[in-house]
Amino acid sequence: MNKRQWILTGAFLCFLFGFLTLLLSLLGLEFSYLAWIDRLPWIFPLLLKLILLFGGLILAYLASFDWKNGNRE
Repeated sequence: MNKRQWILTGAFLCFLFGFLTLLLSLLGLEFSYLAWIDRLPWIFPLLLKLILLFGGLILAYLASFDWKNGNRE
């Protein structure tokens, strides 16, 4: 795998975990390995989950952009 594929895989995982943690928190559930996020005070858990979600989308867009020709592949 080249660098672009690794970045796309990481972006997909960030988006997936961000989406699933938001969905599970609406249902009152949590991932055991991401439970520390829900223990943070105030609005920080929501912000971290949104950063995961939108960060994954932004990373996927940037990884699929062809920087040499100036268009998406």
